[in-house]
Amino acid sequence: MKKSSSTHWNQIGKSYAAEWQNGGKKYVSDQELLFIKRTLQMFKGQTVDALDLGIGAGRILSTLIDVKAVDGVTGVDFSQEMILYCKNKFRNEKKVKKLLHHDISKPLPFKNDTFDIVTSMRAIKYNRNWRDILKECRRVLKKNGIFIFDMLNIDSVNRLSSDEITMYRTNARELTETLTNYGLEILKINGGPILPGFVYNRLNGPILGLMIMTEKLFKAVFGQTFLSRFLYVACRKI
Repeated sequence: MKKSSSTHWNQIGKSYAAEWQNGGKKYVSDQELLFIKRTLQMFKGQTVDALDLGIGAGRILSTLIDVKAVDGVTGVDFSQEMILYCKNKFRNEKKVKKLLHHDISKPLPFKNDTFDIVTSMRAIKYNRNWRDILKECRRVLKKNGIFIFDMLNIDSVNRLSSDEITMYRTNARELTETLTNYGLEILKINGGPILPGFVYNRLNGPILGLMIMTEKLFKAVFGQTFLSRFLYVACRKI
C-alpha cells in the first residue's frame, strides 16, 4: 500500500534539506531555481509579495528571499514537520511573513488578488485535483501576477516508474489548454531532467558532467520538453 503524502513528508522532515546536497540532486535543483530566477527578472525595480506552496525545507523560499523585488514571502505546507523546520530556519528573516500549515488540495486561506507571485515546485503533482489547485492559484494572484510551478510529464520515462506515493501526470498540451481556460497566459514551458530520479540521487563527478552534456545535446535536438520528467511552467494572470 502506498503511503499518504502527509505521512511521507512528516517522516522525511528536516532530512529533506540534505537530499539536495548530492551532485545529481543539486543539478536538478539548480534547473528549477534558475527557471524561477529568470522568470522573476521581470519584476526588477518593483516591490512584490510572494506565496510559495509546498515549502518543504525552504529551497524556493530562500530563492524568493534573494530576489530584490520581493518584499514579503508567505509559505504553506501540509507537513507540520516542514513548517516547524522552516520556522526555525527563517526565524531571523524579515521577508518571511507567515508560514502556514495547510493542505493545498483545499481552498487557499487567502483573499482574491493577494499576491504578485505564486510558486509551487514539487507539490501540486501529489494531488488528484491538481486542476482545482491551478485555479486557486490564479484566484489569489493579482492581475498580471506570475504563477510558476511544475508537474510530472506523462510523455516521459515517468510513466514506467512505480512511485512510493501517488503522483499525477500531465503534458504540455493539456497544461496549455487548462491554463488558458482559467485565464492564465503561458509565458514559457521548459523541460527538466530526463532520466529517472534514482539516477540523479547516485550521480556525481565526471559521470554527472557527461550526463549533463548529453541531456543538453538531447534537448537541443529534440526540444526542451521532449521526454523531460518535469514540466516547468511560468504563466501570467490576465
